[in-house]
Amino acid sequence: MFVTFGGAMEALFLVLIGAVLFSQSWQLLGLYSDSRAAGLLMLVLGILMVLGAVSASLYEPMLLNSSADRDTEAMVMKIVIVSWAVYAIVGGAQYLWDFDERASGFYSGFIAISTFCCMIYFARFLEVRYGVETWIALSGGTLVLSLIAGFNFFHRATEYSVMRLVCGWSMLLGGSAVSLIGLAVLTRLLS
Repeated sequence: MFVTFGGAMEALFLVLIGAVLFSQSWQLLGLYSDSRAAGLLMLVLGILMVLGAVSASLYEPMLLNSSADRDTEAMVMKIVIVSWAVYAIVGGAQYLWDFDERASGFYSGFIAISTFCCMIYFARFLEVRYGVETWIALSGGTLVLSLIAGFNFFHRATEYSVMRLVCGWSMLLGGSAVSLIGLAVLTRLLS
């Protein structure tokens, strides 16, 4: 028997991507002795995000539900969800089968730009339509995600060795913050 969270799209995504970033940070900081453990966890969480994005029970947004432009806002959120789900799957495959890091680094550059564009959309329109709590939750969450993706791009694609610790710590702290935002939305502390 499955537990359903009818209409918890944003909350579950934020919790799952926070878990992906947290596990990847442990790999980058050298706390996992075997990279396959992080790869398997990232791959499973990425598949869960994709299944959650296409599931009929989870497809409805939890926060973005009262505006006339609800479908547009939900589509912007789904762009973020699918982009990061693909990142989790690609990153998991890279750790699991020891692929080259540069490909996921260049994909991180794409995600940084696309997530930042979605953050601009959320920052511009959500405060007036939904209030400060929703505005801060989604704008802040996507801002943190775009910064993490930018750090990951400079660490992996350009291979700056100094960026490894910066990227690892930003994933650890930023992933925790994103998960906390998701848990606050899921428990209706932010609504």
